Amino acid sequence: MKNNVAVSIGSVALIEKVNGEYQFFSRLFTGVGGKARNLISS
Repeated sequence: MKNNVAVSIGSVALIEKVNGEYQFFSRLFTGVGGKARNLISS
């Protein structure tokens, strides 16, 4: 059984604002997608 994860809307809005202005998270996670090859599904 998976655990529920709660994320505050305020923190999501802050991340969106910072990323929109500075592209911090876009640059930080560039190239991460598609690199995992052997993930075990849960």
